[in-house]
Amino acid sequence: MRPLVVPVLLPVVVWLCACTGGAAPGEIRVVGGVGEAEVFDFVELSVEVDDPPAARNPFVDASLTAELVTGGGPPIAVEGFCDSTDGSIYRLRFMPTSAGRWDWKLEFRFAGATKRASGQFLAVEAGREGPLRRDPEFPAHFRRQGSPDRFFYYGATAYWLTGWKDEAEIERALDRMAAGGVNRLRVLLYGRHHDRPWNRPIVAGPGFDLAFEPWSARNPDSVERPGFDLTRFDPAHWRKFERMLAAARARGVVISVVFYMSHPPGTYHTASIPTAAFGEDEQRYFRYAVNRLAAFANVTWDVGNEHDQYRRVVEWPSWIASHIRDQDPYDHLLSAHNSARSYLGGGWYDYVLEQAWDGIVEDSLFDYMLQLRRDQAATGRVVPVINEEYGYEGISAERDTDSRRRLAWEITMAGCYQTTGETDRQGTGVAPDTGGGWANGRGDATMRLLDVQRPLLDLFTSFAWWRLEPRSDLVDDGLCLAAPGERYVVYLPGPDAPAETHVTSGRRTTIRLDGKRYRARWFDPRGGEYTVLPSVAADTWTTPDTPDSGDWVLLLEADES
Repeated sequence: MRPLVVPVLLPVVVWLCACTGGAAPGEIRVVGGVGEAEVFDFVELSVEVDDPPAARNPFVDASLTAELVTGGGPPIAVEGFCDSTDGSIYRLRFMPTSAGRWDWKLEFRFAGATKRASGQFLAVEAGREGPLRRDPEFPAHFRRQGSPDRFFYYGATAYWLTGWKDEAEIERALDRMAAGGVNRLRVLLYGRHHDRPWNRPIVAGPGFDLAFEPWSARNPDSVERPGFDLTRFDPAHWRKFERMLAAARARGVVISVVFYMSHPPGTYHTASIPTAAFGEDEQRYFRYAVNRLAAFANVTWDVGNEHDQYRRVVEWPSWIASHIRDQDPYDHLLSAHNSARSYLGGGWYDYVLEQAWDGIVEDSLFDYMLQLRRDQAATGRVVPVINEEYGYEGISAERDTDSRRRLAWEITMAGCYQTTGETDRQGTGVAPDTGGGWANGRGDATMRLLDVQRPLLDLFTSFAWWRLEPRSDLVDDGLCLAAPGERYVVYLPGPDAPAETHVTSGRRTTIRLDGKRYRARWFDPRGGEYTVLPSVAADTWTTPDTPDSGDWVLLLEADES
């Protein structure tokens, strides 16, 4: 993997005050923070400490803070972090969100010494995209700060992406995901698991690890008893995660930072999470993570994957979210995977992350997601709604690739977004050892989900999808998204038969229009081809037969000619 790249900045040491007391460190230098930086990249200040006192814990006993101001605006507070086990290096990162001159003042305290410095840098526009935001005009959707374009959320899962010891494998996984259209990826910051998680063919070995160490560990090879020192972090683990973030940022991929997700096969238990709920160690972990990672424009926060399994107090997610918000100067979006119904209407989350599998929820996934969207809107806050896990490709005979494709269409037609679940059937560390899928992002030829879902992505990103609302009341059969007077998208699911059994006899539906003239096309959601139909101008119109008995999409667009 390419090294983490930060702007090349000139060194600066401008001491405003220096006072010591007690056992103090040696010389302290501040490096960086002047010159130019690109908007939505980050500036990095380093504090170098000679002879840090060995008796002190640099992760607990030191503080590094700064205030930044531009254009006469209010100051922005940023906190730094220790990036060495001995306390010899501290860093502070700042992401400029607008062009212009930024002035900063820094204060560093350690072992009785206080050092202050100041400087300035120039932020310049370079076309970078900023953090993911809710669209202020269409709040059920997303856009990137600083970009005029909407963001069609198209997610995938690769929990142990940084478990690859050869970081070139991480880059290859990111390349594959980005080429498949994925723009948001779920990745663990902390996770520990025995071999064969969820009884899948994923096994740790010389090239891949299932146990992460954000903290210093006495027994790093032990999954259940690593012996973490929760007051000291392992900078090597965090630097690797940052290199992954930088590589993802270069490819336009937003990373959902999953803070917690750990349990042995078939069980969930509190002991698998090393920090105590609401405790000082837990707060330190979240604070350190935000201080290190928030300057990356391509992060969102998942406060705890399936947190209801190990944090059974309903107040926990909102409590930890408040700590993240207090620490994050950029207000990156945050939520928590699963248990949407338990926090619906709580107001602390920026979007809904639900886990709803077919065959487990009582309704169809279309009905379930549409109702969840309506329930959320009824709270008075419209936010994007995502089904982040709806059953993995090939995990059973019923949940094959094509069934996952059709469910993705159902979720999208409900006005929601989805996160794909690729197969892991070839696995990792198990012959033929060519895959990994949702576990770690590595792919092989058995993983077809990104390919077969590509027509969905291509269709919706070809027009203003964010203007459409679920309107299946307008059709007698099928699912409908519409911006009446502008565009109608009708999905006719078709039978569950495999493609080779499709016959030429098709289906029809009747759609209620408004008398305007529309251009009409069939769109094949399996292959992405269009079939042009005669234009339509009617109040009520019955379609011709679909070209075959498989699922089809009808696209009507206002004819302004």
